[in-house]
Amino acid sequence: MFAFRVSLKNVKRLAVTAAVLACAAAVIGTIAVMRSIDTPRDTAETKQTGAYSLIVGDNGFDSFFAQLHIKANIDGMTEQTVVIPEEFNDVYTAYNAVQQRAGLDLSAYKGQQARQITAPVQSDRADIAVLLIIKGRVIGGHLTSRAYGSEVLPLTALYGTTG
Repeated sequence: MFAFRVSLKNVKRLAVTAAVLACAAAVIGTIAVMRSIDTPRDTAETKQTGAYSLIVGDNGFDSFFAQLHIKANIDGMTEQTVVIPEEFNDVYTAYNAVQQRAGLDLSAYKGQQARQITAPVQSDRADIAVLLIIKGRVIGGHLTSRAYGSEVLPLTALYGTTG
């Protein structure tokens, strides 16, 4: 009977230890997720481009566009504030698929405000580039022409092209 009590005691200790470890893991996981949401990534990567920088500053737009072979008119840029939807409908799900082709993913930024920068582009495939920026880093964007029904291209679509 004594052995049963000792073993029951050990089981209780193990259960308490497991519960404490599970709580600690949940807290660490929550912190990791919150950090990834609060601080956008510094780079994205595709097979086509390899790793590319997502960091832009007040003067960093030229560098950002140049690394992706986008010839943008920085002087013609416009800016507004947008909110990434909390829930993605079919249109936003398709738009996020375009982001994923460029190594990006907007799902981590649901419900957050972003700067939307629009810049004229010199290309036979696109007239404008749109960037979504949080905390000085590009979290999404696309290239498109202004024609109704034109295709929305990932930011990496012009990489390796001459125009």
